[in-house]
Amino acid sequence: MKFTILSHAGLRVEHQGVSLVTDPWLIGSCYWRSWWNFPEPSAELLQSIQADFVYLTHLHWDHYHGPSLRRFFGPETTFLLPKVCTTRMMDDLRSMGYSRFVEIPHGSTYKMAADFTLCSYQFGVGVDSAAFIKGGGVSILNANDCKLFGQPLRHLLRKQGRPDFALRSHSSASPIPYCVEDYKRDFGDLRTQADYIEEFARFAISIGARHAIPFASNHCFLHRDTFHFNETAVSPNLVEKYCNQLSTEVNADTECVVMSPGSSWSQEHGFDLVDFDFERRPEVISEMARKYAPKLEAFYAEEEQELADFDAFRDYFRKFLAAVPWWIRRRWKPAMMFRVPDSRRTHFWFVEPATRTVKSVDYQMEDVAVIEVPPRVINDCTTLRMFSAWTPSKRLKIELPTPGALKSVKRFFTLVDAYELENLPLRNNLRPRHLGVILRRWREGAEATRLFVRHKMFRKPFDIPGLYPLPRVARDQTLSRPEVPKVTVSAPVQNRSEPTAAGSSSERGSFQPTTWVSVARRDDVESGKTLAVEHDGRQLALFRIEDRFFAIEDRCTHRGARLSGGRLEGCEIECPLHGGRFDVRDGSPKCLPAKAPVRCFEVREKGNHLQVALPAATAESGAQSSNSAKAEDVST
Repeated sequence: MKFTILSHAGLRVEHQGVSLVTDPWLIGSCYWRSWWNFPEPSAELLQSIQADFVYLTHLHWDHYHGPSLRRFFGPETTFLLPKVCTTRMMDDLRSMGYSRFVEIPHGSTYKMAADFTLCSYQFGVGVDSAAFIKGGGVSILNANDCKLFGQPLRHLLRKQGRPDFALRSHSSASPIPYCVEDYKRDFGDLRTQADYIEEFARFAISIGARHAIPFASNHCFLHRDTFHFNETAVSPNLVEKYCNQLSTEVNADTECVVMSPGSSWSQEHGFDLVDFDFERRPEVISEMARKYAPKLEAFYAEEEQELADFDAFRDYFRKFLAAVPWWIRRRWKPAMMFRVPDSRRTHFWFVEPATRTVKSVDYQMEDVAVIEVPPRVINDCTTLRMFSAWTPSKRLKIELPTPGALKSVKRFFTLVDAYELENLPLRNNLRPRHLGVILRRWREGAEATRLFVRHKMFRKPFDIPGLYPLPRVARDQTLSRPEVPKVTVSAPVQNRSEPTAAGSSSERGSFQPTTWVSVARRDDVESGKTLAVEHDGRQLALFRIEDRFFAIEDRCTHRGARLSGGRLEGCEIECPLHGGRFDVRDGSPKCLPAKAPVRCFEVREKGNHLQVALPAATAESGAQSSNSAKAEDVST
């Protein structure tokens, strides 16, 4: 047997003349240009890609990547899929022209050759699955994002034995806590980088793996909205260091080995590692940002053209809330609001589960959980049923009225996943397919019941590393913890318009097509005063300071209040709602709670008229946007 690491979660296993590839995200980006392979597969490695079988562990785009599948695998390819409640994985493959599928029930084995097998194990609310691959006396547990523990994990080990190689993810794909505003203040200890490192090491050692391979977490963020999340990544070097240190402490035989794309292991030659210096991660990411700047800029321009589609949002959420049991909706508090800023204005969409209310309002309400989402993303999620792929993208911002409101947001993420994966309405689970899947996975239900009794009824603290007890180690024995140095990845320099005598442009990103639009007469704006105007749905605030004119978007970036109703002192406008202040010349925040800059627009005088440079999508009448393809198709 020989196996080769192809990419982030891509793995090739070869034995007896048969080739298996798992989760081949090999080219481009995914999640609306948010995630990119890091490090990237070499051109030579990509040229060698071929497979008789492709196993897709689950639906997330970094594992189920349409552009990579279409480019590297022909219609004769046989796809091995975990048999779960939803048929979405097969349905999407059919839409791409594939027709050869084998669904593998939980705990069942598929034989690819006389001595080459794959056993699928599903786990969790979603469709996450692990693959236990055997051949030539060698076994590989590709756990990737499938966080098996408790009874299901013990069942796997009893049936399959201890693996020679354990491949598992080691960082967070969840938006919680990192997408929560000021998460370090209230949730700084919730699922830290050290937690993920320790969990990886404990998992590998507890199952007795001979070798542990950090896997399915090697990506970076290049989109301007998510670039800062690069600082939350967990380097495989840190995982290797701690795992080997812990293995020595507990006298285990597990050895952790970092395998970058192109690295392989074979029975004949052992490890053949491709060297990559993960210590240079910040520099390499900056180089990648420059390399892919044209693609990113083109995508930003596409996103700027997208207009928020409330009709699609309302239709989706009415059906979703109708599928949620009433006794869950009644306890679902506080209500939620989606804030969707497009090129015309900022939209506020209110969702109250208890009354199944879905409506558009003109302002941001107090005491609700707010999720800000770009229009391109929310439109794809509601028209193509892609919320299950939304949260890993981190293309969202969460604002909570109180720390306790995080439960409401987590409940939404769980329920919308269950809805898209066809577990809601609850009556779906009485279908023969659902019943078959659920009954085969009864150990998960038993484990969930045990955890509920232990942690909810008896109030025992929930300790994720404790889910993986180590051999010959007492539960209260003190062991070392991982050390995680702070790493800063500098964002690439974006082209920005320089401030002019008439105003400034603080639009994030580089040049966009604009059109000059007359919005007021010069005499309408008194010196030291504010004038609120509107053009084609976009609300603006105009200012006259010492005979110079400035324009900003009439929306506070903290909670969406109209800034034109605030007090202007010198060059700073104060928000009338919470007192945040902004410099009207460049949009920069000057006082808490305001943290993000407000958008600015260049102003010029044309005779006695004031004209503002607005994005072409707003200024030109009849501008439309549409999704002509599935969202993952932007990935190449």
